[in-house]
Amino acid sequence: MENKMTLRFQVVNQTISRLDSNELVEGSSGFVVAKFIFSDNWDNLNKEIIIKTFGDEAVNMELIDDKVEIPTSVLQFPGFMFKVIGTKSDVTITTEFKMIDVNQS
Repeated sequence: MENKMTLRFQVVNQTISRLDSNELVEGSSGFVVAKFIFSDNWDNLNKEIIIKTFGDEAVNMELIDDKVEIPTSVLQFPGFMFKVIGTKSDVTITTEFKMIDVNQS
């Protein structure tokens, strides 16, 4: 995933913190990647991201190596929100939703 803008997040227990200050502009395609650093209680869990737009579109995507490419369909003004879910057997961890602003082009 080289030559892409990376949004960086840290997940500690059920809280997401953003680690970068990159600004997003609507209309980007194949350019924006989200990368996560997780606290130890997320080890060995299957992780997925649920992304919601203000138009109520919802996209579920698996995190691979704690990364995911953000789909073009959600890179719309005024932004999107997401949460991460980790599951394995009888364990499920979920975060709160995190809001990400997207500027008009």
